[in-house]
Amino acid sequence: MRYSPIFKRFRRSTTHLQLGPILCLVLLLDIAALPHATSKAASIILMPAISVDNVQVDPIDEPEQPPPDLPAAIEPGEKKAPAEPIEKPAAKLTEPELPPADLPPASEPALKAEDPTIKAGGLQPIETLDDPIQAKPAKSLDEPAQAKSTKQVPALADEAPRDDSVMRTQNEAPPLGAPGSSSTPAPSSPTSPPPGTATAGADQNAQYRPGAQGVGIYVEVVGPPSANLQQETTFRIIVRNAMRTQAFGVMVKDILPDTLEFVKSQPEAKKEGSTLAWDLGEMPIGSEKTLTVVAKPVKVGSVEHTATVTCQTGTRSRLIVQEPKLKVEQSITPAKPLKGQPVQLRISVSNPGTGAARNVAVVVKVSQGLQDSQGSRVFDQEIRRLGPGERMELQPLTLSTVGGGAQTCEISTTSADVATEQPTAKSSQSIEILEPKLKLTMTGPSQKYTNTEDIYELNVQNPGTAPARNLKVAVFVPDSKGVRRASRGGFLNKDSRKLEWTIDRVEPGENKVLKFEYRVEAMGSYPFSGEIRADSGLMEKQSVTTTVTGVADVDFQVAEKSRIIDVGDSTEYIITVRNQGTKDAVNLLISAILSENLQVIETDGHDGEAAKNPQDAKQTVFPKIDHLPAGQELTLVIRVKAIKAGISSCSVFLHHEDLGSERLEKKVATPRVTDGTQITSKATKPPGQ
Repeated sequence: MRYSPIFKRFRRSTTHLQLGPILCLVLLLDIAALPHATSKAASIILMPAISVDNVQVDPIDEPEQPPPDLPAAIEPGEKKAPAEPIEKPAAKLTEPELPPADLPPASEPALKAEDPTIKAGGLQPIETLDDPIQAKPAKSLDEPAQAKSTKQVPALADEAPRDDSVMRTQNEAPPLGAPGSSSTPAPSSPTSPPPGTATAGADQNAQYRPGAQGVGIYVEVVGPPSANLQQETTFRIIVRNAMRTQAFGVMVKDILPDTLEFVKSQPEAKKEGSTLAWDLGEMPIGSEKTLTVVAKPVKVGSVEHTATVTCQTGTRSRLIVQEPKLKVEQSITPAKPLKGQPVQLRISVSNPGTGAARNVAVVVKVSQGLQDSQGSRVFDQEIRRLGPGERMELQPLTLSTVGGGAQTCEISTTSADVATEQPTAKSSQSIEILEPKLKLTMTGPSQKYTNTEDIYELNVQNPGTAPARNLKVAVFVPDSKGVRRASRGGFLNKDSRKLEWTIDRVEPGENKVLKFEYRVEAMGSYPFSGEIRADSGLMEKQSVTTTVTGVADVDFQVAEKSRIIDVGDSTEYIITVRNQGTKDAVNLLISAILSENLQVIETDGHDGEAAKNPQDAKQTVFPKIDHLPAGQELTLVIRVKAIKAGISSCSVFLHHEDLGSERLEKKVATPRVTDGTQITSKATKPPGQ
């Protein structure tokens, strides 16, 4: 027959009892393993009126057996320590020493062998994963302190292989006693029901075993073996993470029976009815937390309460996320080339990221002023692989400068491995191609009259960005004889009818002005053609045409036939009109105004009849003369009669089409009209004078 340990102690000490009967309640508990770690504490509540003297406590003969699916908290054959007074905390069971949280996961928690190289005080790093770990036995009251257990824990599994992109975590080894484990499972208690079975009507607490229980997360309730009624009693709930991974969502619950009255807890628990709950959150590998519960027994008898722990755990894998990047740089030399001078484009592509970029496409586009020898302006190249931190220089590209001014070169790099668009993957650079330019402005009269001179001007400009060198300025004239003079440095080639100048250099933005004078004689069209030639094949042309027309140069003279006439006599005024120009004078209008002492008798020398001006009776108007050819003349006659003595006069006016709004005027203040009373005195000289 098997007795409980408490009953054995009292059975062996009955010979030493000196007082009255002892009332003792013994509660035998059968514990069944549960999916979550559970521990219970049992205490015997004694009446204060009953005392026990000289109680001899012997070592426990039978060890408590762990459940078959958990590592043994106390190795078989070891003895439990006797219960200590209630003021002292119960002795801890020897638990496996755990590796630090930063080491690779170890195999199932086990007792660690003593190692003289490991210092005391805290957890120590595991030096090697290949050596087996020796289990450290707990001390027994029946065995000497030097006794050591020979039980060993299987060696830890080697670390999983790693590569550049993925590191796999090790799978957790099966717990000790589980199928596939190298350790022999501890024998099950004869009184424990088979796994998976339940006893009808059994108390909920009967399925949990006392002591450290767990499936990686261990929970242990440590309390005094006995306590007095209505006296505060302290229990400690110890939670350990013996797994190889971090535990998440650790929740501890302590169900207080009706026979215990809750007083307080540290840390403070969340109380719902008779259940105390602590949310511990995360527990690193090897960590331990202690919860303290203070309660009062309110009923005599065997009191026990159960603490359970639940958690979440899992496995993880490590994926190194890499980010390949692209950066393109370019340089063009020389920085300011002359038009026609070749330039060299250098391109470098680098990967400043952390991952490799494959099949990198490099596309180059240049503007109209740049091209290669084949006339292409778009180029592409592929880089098979560009590792992180790698930089590659592409073959230099030689381009011809066929245009001047600002030119651009745009480069883009792409790769399917680069997920996001990056500014450094593109590059745009502008260069200025220096180019001299020529601009010729030629000015001169568009119309001229024959036998006249005028000034022609040539304005030579350089609106470019580079000096124009060795300029040759030439003007082709209609006739070499027409050139009268030219600006300094001008040279006239009579055979080719070319007027030339030489200019060594014209800076950007500079102007050079050249002039020459030319005389036109005959009517016609006079073309003047100018041109400039300079180095680099520069050339500019411009021309000016002058139309030379004849001029109607009309003049006239007025003469009288008699200078002195008597009243009643007649005389004539003769008007001679001559066209001295090279053009016919057209629409000639001639009129005459006579003084009051003269009377017009008749006019002659024209077709038609002269008429008096209705608005001025003294004015005689000749019929209009349609044209007067160049170099010809005509004569008009006005016959007048003197009607009054005095000085007479005749004013003649002439207008033709070429004069516009102007008219020519001439006046004659003769003849003198005398009457019969006037004696003409003839002066004689005195004799001797």
